[in-house]
Amino acid sequence: MKTIGLLLLYFAVYATAVKVVPKYIRVAWYRSALPFADECICRTGVLARYATNVFLNADYPSDSCLKCYVRCIYIRLHYMNSSNGTWNADEISRTMKGMTPKITENCIKRTRNIVDDCEKAFQLFLCAVYALQKVVKG
Repeated sequence: MKTIGLLLLYFAVYATAVKVVPKYIRVAWYRSALPFADECICRTGVLARYATNVFLNADYPSDSCLKCYVRCIYIRLHYMNSSNGTWNADEISRTMKGMTPKITENCIKRTRNIVDDCEKAFQLFLCAVYALQKVVKG
């Protein structure tokens, strides 16, 4: 009985803890994307709410237009080369809030074998999200 009580207490405490990218990082990502948002929404056909939420709230439904929106933003920010899909690691580390050279290198390695540039950009974004998440009480 004592063990059950301890397990319930454990789940009550830790079930409310969630991992999120800190708000100041999400806001910085959103602000970086903002000058290019309208153009990239137009080019990709992504829903405007997806475009806002992907960076501001790290809300990322699996949507092909959203993936291409992230690619469009990353090209405009000079993170990705539009002609060959290669990454500009220095620019990512220098200007993408929260990204260190080590995190950038790791995320680039994880996307190395992805052929589709939209998927590649989205996977780099997801890698950044997972690398920068912090535990907070819900």
